[in-house]
Amino acid sequence: MTGADFEFIRKLLKQRSGLMLSAEKQYLVESRLMPVAQRNRIPDLSELTNRLRAGTNEALIAEVVEAMTTNETFFFRDRLPFDHVRNLVLPALMAARERHKRIRIWCAASSTGQEPYSLAMAMKEMAPALNGFRIEILATDLSHEVLAKAEAGIYSQFEVQRGLPIQLLLKYFKQTDDASWQLKDEVRNMVQFRTLNLLENFSSLSRMACSATRWRAWAGTLSGNCRRTIGSWVPRSWRTVTASSRRT
Repeated sequence: MTGADFEFIRKLLKQRSGLMLSAEKQYLVESRLMPVAQRNRIPDLSELTNRLRAGTNEALIAEVVEAMTTNETFFFRDRLPFDHVRNLVLPALMAARERHKRIRIWCAASSTGQEPYSLAMAMKEMAPALNGFRIEILATDLSHEVLAKAEAGIYSQFEVQRGLPIQLLLKYFKQTDDASWQLKDEVRNMVQFRTLNLLENFSSLSRMACSATRWRAWAGTLSGNCRRTIGSWVPRSWRTVTASSRRT
């Protein structure tokens, strides 16, 4: 890949997803986009870039953007934000929503689902305190591939061993024939997954309590303007929780 091709890819990713790549990440672009070229029977990355420059194949552009997203996640990742949700955010929301008995949670950039499902399990564990409340969890990501995995709710032995307490594994999962683990319907049905690019208009989602876990890792990859634009939409109570998490 030439330097000019790499710079074009960098600008395309920033424009389409807000993703910022540093100058030394050319090796990462090459390693992730070569399989894209092979799947589309494109001989090399130079030709792939030429087709992207033409701007006529939206499916190919979307595939490139998806290939460059980082989907690292695991259950109860960065446990502290989940403690804040249980101990600070939810009590405040319950007091504020006492009349309507409805709490909505939005997990942005939810990847393969471990974060929203962690929240769902946390809500299940708080069932006595939440008695009478309707809990809605919306999980979004720009990648169709990771959302398909999330909706299936099936995870490998390695994935469930990352951050998931054994008592919750045994309580809310069932083992499949191939030794994987699938979430029970009582948890899966609490989460709705939807494709969404955060650079696009998402006002239709309404104003929801926003999850801190994924934002903290994801926001660091964005340009300053993009981060400020999206961050300004985040509810004040959530920003306070996130700030306290960073100071810890």
